[in-house]
Amino acid sequence: MEGGVATFGVFGVVLEEMIPGPELVIACPACRALHRYDSLRSGNTFGAWRWTDGRVVSPMLPDRPSITRCHQCGGFFWVYRAEEVGSIENAPLDKSVYEVLLEQVGARRVEVMARLREHSKQGLAEVKALLARTPVVAARNLSEHEAQRLVLSLQEVGASASLRRQVSDAEGTFVETPPEWMAAPYVTHLTEQELLAALAAGVAESWEEASYLRIQAWWASNEPFRQQDVPWVPWAERAPEARENLRALADRLPVEDPFDLLMKAEAFRELERFEEAIALLRTRLPEDFARTAGFLRELAEQRIAELRLLPSTERREPERSP
Repeated sequence: MEGGVATFGVFGVVLEEMIPGPELVIACPACRALHRYDSLRSGNTFGAWRWTDGRVVSPMLPDRPSITRCHQCGGFFWVYRAEEVGSIENAPLDKSVYEVLLEQVGARRVEVMARLREHSKQGLAEVKALLARTPVVAARNLSEHEAQRLVLSLQEVGASASLRRQVSDAEGTFVETPPEWMAAPYVTHLTEQELLAALAAGVAESWEEASYLRIQAWWASNEPFRQQDVPWVPWAERAPEARENLRALADRLPVEDPFDLLMKAEAFRELERFEEAIALLRTRLPEDFARTAGFLRELAEQRIAELRLLPSTERREPERSP
């Protein structure tokens, strides 16, 4: 929709089972340095955690960056605009084993190290060396269930992690992959500061791209407060550039689309502009959005600005297969 937020899966519905696609090899538009990027044929939101700011964390639907920074020249570029040089096919579905990609450690580094040591039985020095080069494959040759459990365990302590089927040529059915493709690093998510720098640098060529950067920066600023033991810091006390980013987003988001309206109301609520949030949330919305709108309105009426999990979120591990 013109003027609307790009599709992020915000307040989304459950999708079909996760089926990874091939790893895509793309080139930086500025210097031609190679990067790898995981594709996904389908996914699901089983066990997902959904927050009032629209952030969804799901081990079976990994969050893939739409924009990244070149590891060689340092320039920002949109992943979907980069030239696809080739692809690396994954293992057959019926012979799949999985690996866990640790993308970002987060603020609770010691707890992440403890979870990895518990899983791998490695020593402290080995785990420290592993975390020094993120994004990194933290575990290999796991069943889907084992990989999903490890991803959830790491996410519980603030790390960003996802699972994927391992690349394998054990059956001899794969075309030889150029070594420079295999040596290419994976695209990484931008930090809050990098997202705001990309916005200031003018890399967004449309409102959809600009709103993506602003929302990602909003989520990054809120990331520490997704942990239960971290006290909320009001936006009035955060860095001026972070605060101005959320203000700009709240003021510019349109309201024609229910997704946009909920995001705008939530931004107003977190900024403690409660009356503006309540006025928006009185809008009659389709049934799929009405429950979330009612929850946000209750918070706003109680003058609560803190980030919250949505009531439908379930904190539980995947059930074991029979």
